[in-house]
Amino acid sequence: YRLAYLKTHHPAEFCAARLAVWGGYYSPRVYLAEARRLRLNVQPPHVNHSDDAFTLDRADRQTLWMGLEQVRELTYHTRAAIRQTRPFVSLDDFLVRARPLHVEAVNLIKCGALAGLCAQAAALAQVQREPWHGRHAPQLRLGLSAEVTAMEAISIEQRAAWEKEILGYHVSVHPLDLHLDRLARENAISSAAIAEYVDQPIALGGVRFSHHHVQTASEKMLLVDMEDQRGWYQVLWSGAALQRARPLIASREPVLVRGRVRADRHGRPLVVGATLHALTDEV
Repeated sequence: YRLAYLKTHHPAEFCAARLAVWGGYYSPRVYLAEARRLRLNVQPPHVNHSDDAFTLDRADRQTLWMGLEQVRELTYHTRAAIRQTRPFVSLDDFLVRARPLHVEAVNLIKCGALAGLCAQAAALAQVQREPWHGRHAPQLRLGLSAEVTAMEAISIEQRAAWEKEILGYHVSVHPLDLHLDRLARENAISSAAIAEYVDQPIALGGVRFSHHHVQTASEKMLLVDMEDQRGWYQVLWSGAALQRARPLIASREPVLVRGRVRADRHGRPLVVGATLHALTDEV
């Protein structure tokens, strides 16, 4: 009851606390999806805002910053230096005072941890062009050339790939964001609108984060938990539809779900799955 009270009356603090211990009983993906459903702003680590674990922004109380310890190859020494010497006002300021290793600087730039302090593409190009050994020395300053500063912005596809590679999760970019045109062509709805379509066929995008086996007297079924940019929903698969969909259900790739909305015994909307397609395929 205490957790239910906290989630109801202090949802941002509740999600921050659960994500700080990486979810507890449920996968972190469940709490990330729930945070999105609650319209909280989930952001990658940032050198001026993040502690080691997930942190609730002290100013707006609506932004969740992923922790610095989630950044691949970021050492305890550098995390401590970041906390002790921030705030930073530029890439050079960060490099001179935090003195990261070269790989740490590259990974921090790639995952967006220096957003607002420098142009991501230009900073990454310059850091990769002028690597250093050991910790960054205060006398080393990166003068960004006109050629570098004129570089185009990083694409959403590249940002998504870097977040998955360096953080282990998509944070600022949801996998479905890479398929918005396809979802629009399929007239896909969001999970927030499912209750409006009871007893109607729908299409919607999603990424699986868990599943549960359901046994009835006559057949075995699979209840699959899916998430999109607005939250999470459940799809019930059975019979021939389950057999056709099983290979894609086993993956964590973004998919297009087609089915019909029903109300479960508690009156909550549930999608009865009919077909499942990878969003990279043409239907």
